[in-house]
Amino acid sequence: MKSIMSLRAGALCAALLMGGCSTPLSAIDLDSASVTNAAPAQKYQSVFANYRGFAEVAPIPWRRANERAARTGGHVGILKAPADANADDADD
Repeated sequence: MKSIMSLRAGALCAALLMGGCSTPLSAIDLDSASVTNAAPAQKYQSVFANYRGFAEVAPIPWRRANERAARTGGHVGILKAPADANADDADD
């Protein structure tokens, strides 16, 4: 008898909970949905918009490359060099 009561109580709770999940169509005001309430248009921007393809870099003579590395402090100095450190080699 006790299991039947708990089964009925569970079914009642489930019915009450599920009843709140659905909205009857009569409660929805379909006339208020208009074009003025539409979401704003979204602008599409491709993730590849600013993509630069691979470009082959012309090699420079090894002596000039070594001198440039020495000026910047070697392979660790390049990380500390200002952004315009390569400006003097730009005309090569």
